[in-house]
Amino acid sequence: MNIRVLSGLRAKCAFSLIELLVTLIIMSLLISAFMPVVTKKLKSSAAGMGGSGNGGFSSDLLFSAECEKFSTEEYKCMMCSKTACTLCSTQLSTTTGYYVDPAESCTPKNCVDKFGSNCMDCKKDACTACIPGSSFNSETNECEACEAGYYSTGGLTKCEKCQEGFISNVGSSSCKECSANKHQTANADGTICIDKFCGENEYIDGATCKPCPNGTYQPDDKHQKLSCTSCPSECKSCTTAEICTECAAGYTLNAGRCTLGCDPKTVTLSGTNTKVTQYNMGDDPSCSRDVIESMAGITFVPVGTTCSGELCCWYGTTAVGSTCTNVGGLYSGCNRTVCKWFAAKKICESIGKGWKLPDTSNSMANWYPANSKAASGLMLCDNSASSASASKCAYVASCPGSYNGNCRPHHVWARSESGGAAQYRHLNGGTWNENTHDKSHAFGVRCVKE
Repeated sequence: MNIRVLSGLRAKCAFSLIELLVTLIIMSLLISAFMPVVTKKLKSSAAGMGGSGNGGFSSDLLFSAECEKFSTEEYKCMMCSKTACTLCSTQLSTTTGYYVDPAESCTPKNCVDKFGSNCMDCKKDACTACIPGSSFNSETNECEACEAGYYSTGGLTKCEKCQEGFISNVGSSSCKECSANKHQTANADGTICIDKFCGENEYIDGATCKPCPNGTYQPDDKHQKLSCTSCPSECKSCTTAEICTECAAGYTLNAGRCTLGCDPKTVTLSGTNTKVTQYNMGDDPSCSRDVIESMAGITFVPVGTTCSGELCCWYGTTAVGSTCTNVGGLYSGCNRTVCKWFAAKKICESIGKGWKLPDTSNSMANWYPANSKAASGLMLCDNSASSASASKCAYVASCPGSYNGNCRPHHVWARSESGGAAQYRHLNGGTWNENTHDKSHAFGVRCVKE
């Protein structure tokens, strides 16, 4: 044979071997996406090419018909070693939820059978996606059902706690909202719906407790009320009907009460530091009926007019004719305002700054100095003007809605030391009458401050 011909044949063979080598390297790159183990062998084989007796190929990696022994009619083994298949055709298009382990068989196998019912997709050695309602545990490579009160959308996400007002069962993919219309919310664990109750100064809005708006309050605890109660008009904000925390414009906060800062004219009792209002409350120009009505919510009506509530006062001529005489001073005739006990107490306390209804501790003997009742400056009156030049103002039936309908300007409201019972002062004898009277009497109102 010609030497040139022999040289050409050798060059052609060498070229074919190079092409085959390139092809194998390309195949190894494709296979690496599916079979890391095979990829490792291919790389090892490629690295060993050029000096072995079989042209550089690894003796345990086969592409020939010998792989057919690992194939079935349905599934083909594309690459193998002498003892096992290393790449199956099914690995290129495996259905979600199945995996192929070519070392065992090219037949796809169910992920659930190997990794449990919570595994949605997998590889031969690990679960790669969990079903909704379960969470992937990286330590065990398994999917675990979410606990009650938690949820998961699946995949490799973790179980998340249900938001406030929502619940879930074990293995839930979402949380269920408790019925807001029934005022329910979730318990702390997020496992059951429970009735929603709100506390003081809150109201319920669906399943949520919200603070009462400014100017309102809620007196009850553990309730399901849908609204709050308005504060008294003088309060801008309050915690109860009796305790203001901020006052409306023009009012001053004093020990939890809002007052207009009424500054009545006073007389200091002889030998004491006790001050007494000089007029019946409602008659003093320095603390007028309009101010008291706004300040304490009192209803003032003219004498002869019916007033059936507790906070009632009558003004005008409360004694007439022979029942009324006037001995100078601040008053003209018997135009003296009288009130029920409830109104009297609220008026004195609403003035603020330590004012209150008198009680038995207020040195009452000094209210009426002997023979100087008019001169004392208090301008109290008696039911008879038989002594000490006092004005006469006996009661008459002209305060409808009070006890027996009578106005009694010669009596003054007080309270017992316990603060509960109503008492009154009668001028005769200059001492307190300790009899407890019905609080709907219409008596004069004097306030004291010590």
